Amino acid sequence: MDSIALSRIEGVRCGRPLGLPIAINAAPRRRWVTGRAPRGVDVVLGRQLIPYLVSKAGCIQWTHLLAQDLGKYNINVNCVCPGTVWTDIWESIAENRVATTDEYAGQATRDVFDSAIATRHPLAVEQTPEDIGHTVAFLASDEAAEITGQALNVNAGSVLS
Repeated sequence: MDSIALSRIEGVRCGRPLGLPIAINAAPRRRWVTGRAPRGVDVVLGRQLIPYLVSKAGCIQWTHLLAQDLGKYNINVNCVCPGTVWTDIWESIAENRVATTDEYAGQATRDVFDSAIATRHPLAVEQTPEDIGHTVAFLASDEAAEITGQALNVNAGSVLS
C-alpha cells in the first residue's frame, strides 16, 4: 500500500471523544462513527483515483472489523461516506476545469460544481455538512441501536461517493 493511501486511512475522522478504552468501560451502549472527510474528488477513473479508492476501501473494511471486535462491548461502529460537498478543494477543481477545459471556459466555479452535481447525482442535489451531520446524529442515536458495521452513503444516489 502506498504512503498516500496509508496516510488517508490513518487520517480517518473518528467520532470517539472519550477514547476507545473509556468507551468500552463506560455507558451500556456506545456509538462509534468513522468516515472519510469530503475530498471533492471528481476525476476520471485512472491512476489519480486509485489512492482515494484504496483509502476509502480501507476505511470501510476497518469499520467492519471494528464492528465485529467491539460488538461484545455493546459498541456500534459505522462509517459515513459523504457525497459531493462544496469545499475549497472543489473550488480548486472547478478553477482548474475552467482554465483547462473548453467545455467550462468562462464559467463561474460554482456553475462548474453545479454541473457536476446534475451529471453525477440522480437526485441532482449537492450534499451539505448538515446532511452529513444529520446522518452521524442518527447513527449516534438510540434509533440506530441495531445498526453496526455499515458504510452509509450520503450522496444523492451518486455511483461513486
